[in-house]
Amino acid sequence: MVEIKYIFIFIFTLIIGLPLYVMLNYYNVIDKPNSRSSHKKIIVRGGGISVILAYILSVILFSYNMNTNFYILLILLVSFTSFYDDLFNLNSIIRIIVHFVSALATVIILTNLYSNNIIYSQINSYLLIALATIFIVGYTNAFNFMDGMNGMAALQAIISTFGTIVILSSDSVSLDLVPLTYNIFLGCCMLGFLPYNFPKPRMFLGDVGSITLGFIISVNLFWILLHFGQKYFIPLILLHINYILETSITLARRFFNKEKWYLAHNEHFYQKLYRAGKTHVQVSLTYAILQLIVVVLVSNFLSYTSSYKLIISFSIISIWLVFFFYSEWCFKNSKNKGA
Repeated sequence: MVEIKYIFIFIFTLIIGLPLYVMLNYYNVIDKPNSRSSHKKIIVRGGGISVILAYILSVILFSYNMNTNFYILLILLVSFTSFYDDLFNLNSIIRIIVHFVSALATVIILTNLYSNNIIYSQINSYLLIALATIFIVGYTNAFNFMDGMNGMAALQAIISTFGTIVILSSDSVSLDLVPLTYNIFLGCCMLGFLPYNFPKPRMFLGDVGSITLGFIISVNLFWILLHFGQKYFIPLILLHINYILETSITLARRFFNKEKWYLAHNEHFYQKLYRAGKTHVQVSLTYAILQLIVVVLVSNFLSYTSSYKLIISFSIISIWLVFFFYSEWCFKNSKNKGA
C-alpha cells in the first residue's frame, strides 16, 4: 500500500506548480526558441523550483536528521546557482566550479560517514573521492544536456528512481532506509511535475531543475552504494547508462571533429530524432519505453549468475547503441530526402 506521505509529496508538488507557473510567467522567466531549440514557442522555465522545494520539504518533514543538513545546504547551493544562470546566464567557469565544490564536499562528508564501509576500505580513499566527484559533476551536466524534450528528463528521473527501488527491493532491502527513501521522495516530486511538462509543455525544468536533479540523482546513487554495498553498482549504473553513453558519445564526437564541445548544440541523438521529424511525445516515450525494458532486465540482477550478468549488461548497452545508430540513420535519411 502506498504510504500517505508519498501521496502528499505528489499532490504538494502538483499544487505548487500552478502558482509557480503564474509567478514565473509574470516575471517573464521564459525560454525563447533559437536555432538549437527543439521547441518553437516561448515556454516558461524554472519549473524545477517546485520539484526542489517539494523534495527538500519532504526530506525535512519525513526523514530529517542532523546528517541531512549538509545535503540540503548543498542542494540549495546548486539550485540557487542554477536559477541565477536561468535568469542572467552565469559564466560557465563559475558554474562548473560550483558543481565541483558541491560534489567534492558531498563526497568527502559521505565517505567520512561511511568510513568503515567495504567500498571505502577496498579502494584508496583519495581515488574514491576523485572518481565519485567526477561522476557527480559529469552526471549533473549530462542530465542538463539531455533535458531538451517535453517530459524526457522527468520520465528518466521517475523511471530511474523507481527502478532503483525495484533493484533493492528484490534483495529485501527496507524502503524506509535513508538514502533509498530519498529516491522515493524524488520520484513522487517528478510525478507531480510531469503534467506541467508532458505531453503538452507548460513549464520547462530550467537549469534550476535539470542541473539540481542531476546532482540529487547522482549523489543519491553514490550514497546508496556507500550505504548498501558495491554489489548494486552495476545494476544501478545500467539504469543511467543511456544518459552516460549518449552524452559521452556526443561530446567525444564533437571533440574529435574539432568543434567547441563545451558550447550548446543540437547534436544529441534525441535532438537528431526530433530534427528527423519525430515529435516530442514520440521521442520521450521511446526513451521511456527502452528505459522500462532496462528496469525489467536488471530487476533481478543480483540473483543472476556471473555469465548471465555479463550478458544482461552487454544487452542493455547494445540496446542503447543500436537505438543511437537508428537515431543517426533517421537523421541522415531525412537530410537525404530534403536534399
